[in-house]
Amino acid sequence: MFHEIWHSTSRELERTPTTPVQVINFFKRDELVAETSAIKLCELTNVNSNKTNNLSYLKEFLCKFGDDKDVQKAELSKALTESDKVLSLTKSKYLTAKKQHATISSKMLNQTLDTPGKNLAEKPIIDQIITSQDMELGD
Repeated sequence: MFHEIWHSTSRELERTPTTPVQVINFFKRDELVAETSAIKLCELTNVNSNKTNNLSYLKEFLCKFGDDKDVQKAELSKALTESDKVLSLTKSKYLTAKKQHATISSKMLNQTLDTPGKNLAEKPIIDQIITSQDMELGD
């Protein structure tokens, strides 16, 4: 699932081909980026993945660049660099969504509890204090 999601980042991270030469290698490179990104995210989130299948998949697409091991290493290196960008983008989007959710949740709590003259953000709730600056619940 992670692998397929990473394909969707190609446009946002400007991996889409713009020249005929780039078009030729795009599919192979994007498969490497998607697979290396998926492997990294599985490791970060402790999701079990079949490492043998992951490595076989990478080898299959590296072979599409020819038999030259230096070319294959260079392509894998590029894919690993791009996968770092994918993970950074994903983390950024996650943190933005988390902050938006926390802000919405805090506003909903304020409205629901209807505390006239007092902002809920100033009250401790079950030993967790919502900070009025960020409007986020304590961890």
